[in-house]
Formats: sequence, structure tokens, C-alpha cells
Amino acid sequence: MLLRDLLGTVAVNLRRLRWRLALTVLGVLVGTSSVLLLLSLGLGVQRALDDSFTQVGVATRVMVQPPDPTAPAPAANTTSMVRHRATPSLDDRAVRRIRMLEGVGAVIGRSDLAIPSFTFGDCQGTPVGAGVRFADFERFGYKLASGRLPTSEHECIVGADVAKNMKPVRPDAPEATKTPVLLDRRLTVSLLAGAGTANAASTDVKVRVVGVLRPMDFETDMSLFFPLGFGEDTAAGVASASSDVPYTSILVRAASPAAVPAVVTSLKDAGYGATSFADQASSLSTAMLLVQLALAGIGGITLFVSALGIANTMTTAILERTREIGIMMALGASRGQILALFLTESAVIGVMGGVTGLLLSVGIAAIANSLLAETVSNATGGTLGQVGLLYIPAWLAVFAVVFAGSIGLLAGTVPAVRASRLSPLQAIRHE
Repeated sequence: MLLRDLLGTVAVNLRRLRWRLALTVLGVLVGTSSVLLLLSLGLGVQRALDDSFTQVGVATRVMVQPPDPTAPAPAANTTSMVRHRATPSLDDRAVRRIRMLEGVGAVIGRSDLAIPSFTFGDCQGTPVGAGVRFADFERFGYKLASGRLPTSEHECIVGADVAKNMKPVRPDAPEATKTPVLLDRRLTVSLLAGAGTANAASTDVKVRVVGVLRPMDFETDMSLFFPLGFGEDTAAGVASASSDVPYTSILVRAASPAAVPAVVTSLKDAGYGATSFADQASSLSTAMLLVQLALAGIGGITLFVSALGIANTMTTAILERTREIGIMMALGASRGQILALFLTESAVIGVMGGVTGLLLSVGIAAIANSLLAETVSNATGGTLGQVGLLYIPAWLAVFAVVFAGSIGLLAGTVPAVRASRLSPLQAIRHE
């Protein structure tokens, strides 16, 4: 039997199934689209994480935290920085020592500020606040999109997404749908002193925005940066340039991504807690892989059910066509040709369900990404809103169709084998 004859016979036989074929294909469609949509959700989040990780400077960034008191004493032959470990602290001396480490490109200390909110007109924002020495700011890789660096205590610069993530205090305000322009404007910043204690108190401070940063990573884009020591007079204890330990953390930029592991090791040998953003990305990727496997397993259950539907349809078709099978054998059709005929029919059913499921999934993903773009963007600082919550790459689309066809092929194997083993004489006599 030629391939053309085989496909023509398959097409005729499937048209005879009509509603039974439609319901079977519908089952495969539901199973395929379930797997695709669940996997596309995990892939969308993974792509957003990868996109965030590849943003400016993140791949080479290391965060240095206060010394680990449980860390073992360093060996005698370690670096010069380690010899200072008797009283390690996050201060300017530590910044200078870290700069001397091999593989370090730039260093900047930051003192985190407790800023519950800030207001501008009828709009309110919830930023990340930090005090820094602006002498190190641009060397670390922060670039201004407009404006200048602060020159006095009551000046600040804002991240690229601070303005567009502000919310109106009154939803009916005229500017509720507009993104405020913050450059050269005064903000009212709420500084919280004694956060986490019974004596916590908030103080409002007026500051002027003198610069806006270029887009970088999510945290930077949502931050307000002040001169180190900002709020010292109005909210004592929040930040202080004269403190023995003025920094809550130190950010290190390695000279290259390849130098990150060595830099982290040197910092840990010195007794500091050091975490690279690459390590965080790796942990998140592993977690997302587990989530994707779990989602694929849930979707696989629906495909298994659809496989039972294909097996049932083919078994019923063989029972109805037993006499026809006997006549085909009597006319010279081999058992292999009968087997190929029914396997092709079941595989085509699977492919039909796979293709229609793929088209449905692509449509749902496009609609969902369009409708939820603004909501998801606001919730994630713009990352997922830009790349899409649901993501179906080309390889996944091809895999889904091939997998659905394979499911159909496997589901039709037992009925097809039974059909090929029928006795021609008994099949012809079958009523």
C-alpha cells in the first residue's frame, strides 16, 4: 500500500467517525492546551527572571552583609584583607579593603533607610530607600538618564520606575491616570526611626529630586538614593555618616561574571556574608524547574485521559469494521498494512488534537498577556508585563504537537495489533 493510498484511506475512515472523532479530538485538545498553558506560565516567569538577571550589572554583582560570627578563623596564608578580620565591620575601611581584592571592579556601601512611603501631590509611592556616598555612585555603574547627583542632604535621585509605580491617594484625582514628573520636584518622604521596636516613629522630610537613573535592575529602578547621613537630625538611628558601622550592606561589582565565584570566596574567607546574584538566579531557576515539572505532571493527567479516549474510539471503530478488515485481508492486505492503517488513524487523531490545542493555547496566551499586561507589570515592577506572563516558545509548540501525536500512536497500538491479528475468514463472517 502506497503512502498516498494509506493517507487517503485514513481520511475516508476518519470522516466516517464524525461526532465520535470530534469528541476524541476535543479530549486531546483539552489535554494539550492544559499542558501548554501550565508550562507557558512557568516558562513566562522563568524568562522574566532570566531577563531580570541579564539587566545591567546584575550578573557581576555581589552583596556583602555583616560578618558571620560563626565563621571559622581564616588560615594563616590568606589574603591581606583577611588579616584585618579581628574586628571586621561594614565601614569605609572595609570598602577600601574589598577594592583591593583581585577580581573586584567597583564597590559601594549603602545604608538602608526605613521609608514606608513618600508623596508628591496626590500621588504616593513605596520605594526602597538607601543612603550612599555619591563619589562611588557612577564608578559602580549607576548612570543618570537626566539631572545631576545630589550635593546637599535634602536632595535625592530616583530610580527609573519610581514615578510610574506611584499610586493616586484619591482614585478620582485629575492626575490619577498620569505618570508624575519628579525631576526638580519636592517630595515628602516619611522616615521611620526605630523600625521594629515599640518606639518606632515616623517623621516627614521634604527633599528635592535632582536626578533620575537609567533603567537597571528591579530594586534600583524602585529606589530613592540619598547622601549618606540623610535623616540623621530628623530620624536618628535611621542612617548616620558618623556611625562606627555606617553601612547595612556593601555592594561589590566583579570585573567579570567569571570572577564572581572567586570574589565571593574571598569575602567569605574574611568572615563576611557574601551572596552573588548569580547564586540567587541559580536557586530560583532550580525552583522554577521543579514548578514546571509539577505543572507538566498536572497537565499530563488530562493527556492520559485523552489517550484513553483515543483507545476507546479505535477499539469501537475496529469492532464496527471487522468485516471490512476481513475483506481487505482477503484481497491481499498484509497484517503489517492493517496495523499501519489503524496506527496512522490514531496518530492523526492525536496530531489533530495537538494542533488545535496549540492554536487555542496561543490564542489564550495572547489574550491573557494583553489583558493582564498592565496589572502584572504593576505587580512585578514591569518585568513580567514586558515579556509576557504566558510564554510559548517554538520548541514547546513543536513538542506539544509531536507529543500529542505520540500519545495517539501509543493509545492506538493495542487496538491496531488486535485488528492485524484477526482471522480473515472469521472477520468476513462477523455480523
